[in-house]
Amino acid sequence: MEKIGQELLQLKKDADIRIDKLREEIKEETKLINFYKEKILELEESIKENSKEGFENNIVKPIVIDKIVNKDIEIEEHIIKDEQKVLKEPKIINESTSSKRSLKSCKSNIKNLFSSDSNDVQMLNVYEKIPFKNIDGGAWRQGWEITYDKSKVSSEPTLHVFVVPHSHQDPGWLETFEGYFDNKVDYILSSLSNFIVNNDDMRFIYAEMSFLERYWSRKNSTEREKIKKLVKDGSIEIVTGGWVMTDEANSHYFAQIMELFEGHEFLKNQFDDYKPKNHWSIDPFGLSPTMAYILKKSNLTNMVIQRVHYEVKKYLAERKELEFNWRQLWDNGEGKTDIFTSMFPFFSYDVPHTCGPDPAVCCQFDFLRILKYGCDWKINPVRIISKNIQERARLLVDQYRKKSQLFKHNVLLIPLGDDFRYENKEEISIQYDNYKKLFDYINSPEGFKEFNMKIRFGTLKDYFDAVNRKFEEEKPATLSGDFFTYADHDDHYWSGYYTSRPFYKRLDRLLQHYLRGADLIYSTSVMSYSKNTNILENYKKKVNYSMLVEARRYMSLFQHHDGVTGTAKSFVVTDYAEKMLKGIENCFSIIQNSLEFFLKINTSDAKIVYENNDSKNDHVVKLTVNEYMESSDTLPSSYVINQNTSLVVYNPLSREINEVICVKIYNYDMRIQNINEEDQEIRPIIKVWNKQLTFTNKSNSRNIKRNYFELCFKVSIEPLGTKVYNLTKKRLPKESFCKIKGSDINVKNIDISGSYLKDEYGNDIFDIDRVNKNSEQRVDLKFDSISISINDKTGFLSHINDEVVEVSFSKYGVRSPIPSKPGGEVVSGAYLFLPDGPSTKLSSNENSYIILDGKLKKTVFVKGNEQTQLFHKTEIIESKLYVSITNDIGIMDLFDFEMAMEVNSKINSEDIFYTDLNGYQIIKRKRFDGKIPLQGNFYPMPGVMYIEETKNSGKRLSLIGNQPLGCSSLSSGKMEVILDRRLTHDDSRGLASGVLDNVKTRSSFRIILEEMEKDDTSNRSPTGFLSKIAQLTYQQMHYQPIILFSKTLLNIHESILKRFSPLKESLPCDYHIVAMRTETEKCDYEKRENGGILYNSKNSLGLILQRYAFDCSLSHKNTQSDDKCIESEGKVDLKRKINLESAKIYNSSLTMMYSEEEKEIEEVELTPMEINTFKIVF
Repeated sequence: MEKIGQELLQLKKDADIRIDKLREEIKEETKLINFYKEKILELEESIKENSKEGFENNIVKPIVIDKIVNKDIEIEEHIIKDEQKVLKEPKIINESTSSKRSLKSCKSNIKNLFSSDSNDVQMLNVYEKIPFKNIDGGAWRQGWEITYDKSKVSSEPTLHVFVVPHSHQDPGWLETFEGYFDNKVDYILSSLSNFIVNNDDMRFIYAEMSFLERYWSRKNSTEREKIKKLVKDGSIEIVTGGWVMTDEANSHYFAQIMELFEGHEFLKNQFDDYKPKNHWSIDPFGLSPTMAYILKKSNLTNMVIQRVHYEVKKYLAERKELEFNWRQLWDNGEGKTDIFTSMFPFFSYDVPHTCGPDPAVCCQFDFLRILKYGCDWKINPVRIISKNIQERARLLVDQYRKKSQLFKHNVLLIPLGDDFRYENKEEISIQYDNYKKLFDYINSPEGFKEFNMKIRFGTLKDYFDAVNRKFEEEKPATLSGDFFTYADHDDHYWSGYYTSRPFYKRLDRLLQHYLRGADLIYSTSVMSYSKNTNILENYKKKVNYSMLVEARRYMSLFQHHDGVTGTAKSFVVTDYAEKMLKGIENCFSIIQNSLEFFLKINTSDAKIVYENNDSKNDHVVKLTVNEYMESSDTLPSSYVINQNTSLVVYNPLSREINEVICVKIYNYDMRIQNINEEDQEIRPIIKVWNKQLTFTNKSNSRNIKRNYFELCFKVSIEPLGTKVYNLTKKRLPKESFCKIKGSDINVKNIDISGSYLKDEYGNDIFDIDRVNKNSEQRVDLKFDSISISINDKTGFLSHINDEVVEVSFSKYGVRSPIPSKPGGEVVSGAYLFLPDGPSTKLSSNENSYIILDGKLKKTVFVKGNEQTQLFHKTEIIESKLYVSITNDIGIMDLFDFEMAMEVNSKINSEDIFYTDLNGYQIIKRKRFDGKIPLQGNFYPMPGVMYIEETKNSGKRLSLIGNQPLGCSSLSSGKMEVILDRRLTHDDSRGLASGVLDNVKTRSSFRIILEEMEKDDTSNRSPTGFLSKIAQLTYQQMHYQPIILFSKTLLNIHESILKRFSPLKESLPCDYHIVAMRTETEKCDYEKRENGGILYNSKNSLGLILQRYAFDCSLSHKNTQSDDKCIESEGKVDLKRKINLESAKIYNSSLTMMYSEEEKEIEEVELTPMEINTFKIVF
């Protein structure tokens, strides 16, 4: 009996454990089912309103779900009474959801982010309505003849006009940044500040902090104080305050935030309490709501924008909706993301196109043209004198009145400037003196009686203060969407610059990756060492913070709208590239020195090295980042690592990663010491040499064959953590060597023989064979997580998981000039894409390929089209759900040639596709065949595009890129990306040259195929969201592990390495650390070190967090990797997650111009899509 009693007792314990476990599972399932129940009930309501018959047909499923939820609640209440029922019911719940995915794996409720009906103007709807006829409107060629009733002028509210002087200054375009500063900007800022001091009614706005900081650093305190006073008094307004006027098509949101942060930090340090409130974006070639959101989160309140498609301007002008509250696509209708925006109505930001609709008249009031330039309309300006002042005033006022008819209020903004204007006192005086005479006359009793107008010089602040008072009663319209693709006239769509100079676009992303990593590591270090003043001081001696500031500024500079766009002169592009390479090298130094310092102070040698400052011991740890570039125009490469070396791997993500990483090694008989053999793999390195695919590696100088190989191995690294892996000489077993398979076509192009594939005994190192084809003549490669098929003739991808996904390549030519067609004389250039018709396929007849078939990776290497020097790679990785694609191309020998990669499928996407905006959000696109030409259907792809079934269920195919390029979907089921373009012509947009400085370029992508089950709400929405897998794949691709190596073995315990991470545990996977950026102290420009300005860091940093919104309607056949990643319920306890100890956390604006330091916080809560900065003081 006693034995039976013990067994019963044990059974009861086991049952209790099972019951507790089941109770937790049911609690989670209940939350998820309630979420789906809510969706279904809302769907019921929608169906009730629209179709009684439809409701009756769909009522069964809601009832079933309702019963399940009720049963689940009943189970929870009676769980102990009926264990058998508990065991059965969860199975019913899972079966009734009829979903292939694990519901636990995704729980974002994004339904309320689909808000297509909450805006007055939705840009996709606008495109549906506009006929795009390009009708000649007369003087305002792209509009209409504006009229007004002159007899009613005196009885209408007085028109208040603010004339706003400005000088648009490109930090690099036809000259380098330094060239422009030395030749123009220095004189402009000096001349203007001196003039305004003596003419207190003159005003000026200024935007580019990169130039202002350079000016600041070269002037004495008297000159600096003069400008500070003018800014404080409101005579000069600093608008936006960014480092540059950033491009909005190709720039990544990380870089957009960082360049704004850099400018705002300079202002905060040098201009006391000055905070910009108004944004000025007059030259970027199309505009993104991402920038509007970043500005909103930075506490700016108003925006001015200019370059928008001329037909869109006309549409908005006809409805007096050129001013609106710009709202995010995913705003739930509350308007929390709204920012007031004013759009210029006419062609350009120069004087002829800003005073009114008639450029021939307006040009006569750009008085600099008296001295030089003249007017294209053959009527030049004249000086204002008493004899002509009435006639001149009437002419000008008439233009102002006509322009005012396009707005809902009686306040008018008149920009007065152009590129690099107000260069000297003579220029400033001729504008000021003539306008002052006109103002005085218009404002005089005589003039006021006739014109009913008040006019003066003003700033954006003056204008928006007046306008916002007008909108207190009647709110402006709300608008959602973006303003791509821009066309300034005719069929001249600016979709070429989405791809121009792609090598440097990729270099920009590489710099961003290392800059983010360097900032994370530096911030982690100073926060960690802040408790010990001696260690902190020694760290700052070891690590040069000024190098980090320089890297930030080089990255920020390239975000300029003639930088990352690829639209500058060739020598300017080279200058940008050299700066970016220097920035990358600076980041390497920060990363290397920081990790060296950490490893040293956690070994027995720490006191010797850092307390006695004995440099002889500095050899203890010496780290080198494994990636390098030989020059600013060569592809990145990695070092070949020898045995008895330690690899130090840093995880720059805020969650644990499980990745396969690879390093080059000198010989095949090497392995990682502390990893299982089955988690390692030896692979040969494949190259194209003498037009052959080969394993030969030849040194550049001696032309000697070398036996370089690749060692791949699995790593698992904690969030923001570091691990050390020791590389030793010991041969792995045969199973750890991949198999080599060569194609049986074009065998002359494959060299898989040679002594470098033999060991010292003459035996093959790798098993070598020809490819095996299936019954459909495809080559299959499989892991449990994913399978692919390769076209046996081309080597290109043909299927994913047995679904058609075909990769191919095509080309566009350049159209011939057509003088008889409006705008037909212009052809493709750096800005414009004007093809000669649809693309044509590039020949793949000479393709050859080699397959490396391993247990960790399976890779297909293709020597492709010879004229484009295509070297193509398709790869799958064990446990991963994506297909990796890499293209190395070189079109240096071609002319008027644009190369595209196409991905074709059988997905019925019709005319709909989706692209990202700045890597931050997704926008729905529609192809408008016939109404918009081919080039107008291309859009920026800073990182992602996808297509999906237009019905509620089916498949989604996502293409994730590691560089910004132009893309489209020109037919159902197809995605297309332009990879590079080489053009002999100028496209008449000011560059005065083509694009002929092409270099060997690499583009990388990941393709994901997913199952989809959506509802009508998301299908109707103008936005979209990535699945969890796609979002995390995008994140992993952009922020890969940083690999360093030491030439000596490091014996460091894992417990020591854990001290380095600032995180105690992973953040939820819907939370992402955008940046962790240490603040910069106010620098003393009088103090220099080795000729340079010395920057120091503060004991505070900005932690920028973003919360993702995942689309949970998507699933995969394999979700194991997804299940490990847990989402938040919205709230995150930072004190519990981060090693802050005595540090304090405060809310702040995005760029930390504002912070709430009176109230310390511990827990943060972000809504999906939200980005916030938190100030940490330590």
